[in-house]
Amino acid sequence: MGTHEDFRLWEREIAAPDRPEHDRGGGEMLSAALLTAAGCAVLIALGGTVAGVAGLVVATLIIVLWRCGL
Repeated sequence: MGTHEDFRLWEREIAAPDRPEHDRGGGEMLSAALLTAAGCAVLIALGGTVAGVAGLVVATLIIVLWRCGL
């Protein structure tokens, strides 16, 4: 086996798949974001302003970290 074949074998081992099976285009993330934002908006409208804003901040952090892949 020559160097060229070794390189091709190594290249195939580290090549990332085109699209993971669990990734469906971010539909789940969009649904979670909309549901969380709607829940926090209802909480703010009912008078729980501090809790609603805190929920929006925490939800934003979760969504940003989710999008970053952490």
